[in-house]
Amino acid sequence: MDRRSNALGFIRVVLAGMVVYAHAFQLGGFGSDAILRWSGGTLSAGGVAVQAFFVLSGRLVAESWIRLESVRAFAWHRTLRIAPGLWACLVVVAFFLAPIVYFYAGSDPAGESFLGQDPSPTGYVWRNLLYPRAQIVIGGLLAGNPFSPDWNGPLWTLPYEVGCYAFIGVIGAAGLLGKRARAGEWLLTSLLAIFVVSRALPIDWLTPLAPRIVTGFNRELAMLFMAGALWAVVSARRGELKVPSWVGAVALALLVALWAIPWHTVLSTVLMPPAIFWLATVLPFRNWEARVGGDLSYGIYIYGWPAQQVLAALGVTSFGLAFYLAASLVVTTALAWISWKLVESRALKWKALVRPAHRAQ
Repeated sequence: MDRRSNALGFIRVVLAGMVVYAHAFQLGGFGSDAILRWSGGTLSAGGVAVQAFFVLSGRLVAESWIRLESVRAFAWHRTLRIAPGLWACLVVVAFFLAPIVYFYAGSDPAGESFLGQDPSPTGYVWRNLLYPRAQIVIGGLLAGNPFSPDWNGPLWTLPYEVGCYAFIGVIGAAGLLGKRARAGEWLLTSLLAIFVVSRALPIDWLTPLAPRIVTGFNRELAMLFMAGALWAVVSARRGELKVPSWVGAVALALLVALWAIPWHTVLSTVLMPPAIFWLATVLPFRNWEARVGGDLSYGIYIYGWPAQQVLAALGVTSFGLAFYLAASLVVTTALAWISWKLVESRALKWKALVRPAHRAQ
């Protein structure tokens, strides 16, 4: 999918903003966001955003494999998109944001030196390099915050995202996204069916038939990723799938309406892909990344929570939800812009170091 001809870049930024919006309620102690109230506590605005991110990621990552057809190049490209920004974020949190809380918010009840925190800021960086939830706190900092002392909650999704990348790499290497794409369609469709059934029925009943890989919301994310990947495979094999306006509008309306019932976790797999890809074609914000000077969505996603935790520690929540949310968006967007300009965009220039074999000749 050519991002210059659609609004996917804009949608990704909006989704990242939805995560910040949802966490403003959670981290600021302001109760439940609008979608969480509508769904009866089963799905937040952040949850909706993460679901949509996985659908988009499934399509874009599968399309990446289809273009590259190389395990080395595919793994290199995926690493460059995730790791440098994440690693920089770990350093920024440990040695820029955490010291702000330590020196200005006075929220360390133990009175330890900053570098003497246990768990330490250096440990926060090196322990999280490969698994970004290995250490979630730095000493006693943030202990007085309304929600928890966790420095970056949203990073829990990254291991599942990487697992989905690995899945695409495996089936791609087996030719199921290229020469055997029809078999790939059948595989993805079958896995989706298994996930839907396993979500609808007790897992114990299915254990002999389908190994339990992940559970609950995580199983749903894998399901949504596969739905996006299936869209990419079908489009590559049969031509771009175009969503009629009435289908997209109905899918979007049903998606929102059905959040109020427990079955939304299954129905989202069917309704979310056409709704998102229809919006990408009808919204006027095409080629958004070129308009604003980069893709800030990943940066907003990984910097939103830490920025909001610091603001909460500094007492910004006392000015009310609207002010706290506005401050969160401003600070997060600034950090995301710096991340894109200084880290992410520069790292992506290294893609050419590993080229697919069919291009290297």
